[in-house]
Amino acid sequence: MKFQLLKPGDRFIYQDEVYVKSTPLVAIHEVTGETRLIPRSALLKQINVSGEPVLDKPTLDEKLQTTLKQSSENFIQGLDKILSLTESERQSIQQLYEDTTTHLINNR
Repeated sequence: MKFQLLKPGDRFIYQDEVYVKSTPLVAIHEVTGETRLIPRSALLKQINVSGEPVLDKPTLDEKLQTTLKQSSENFIQGLDKILSLTESERQSIQQLYEDTTTHLINNR
């Protein structure tokens, strides 16, 4: 998760230390109380009140990959019903679909 997505008061872990966001650029160390400038690009893990990590929502790429995988499976099942594919044909089509999906995601 990115620092800029947190709200003031949210707790998070950055470089194995727990902080609380205080302003759009600054966080306070939970134990020492020291302030620290947190880079906008910093990757961190948000934690809830009990100290458990907050599960990240799926990213757009993850959603896209899931959707494309489901579409691939549906497409191949449809072709199989129409054409009675052999296992080799099914695997070739699946590989082609996966290669195309990977290319689309990596080049968008």
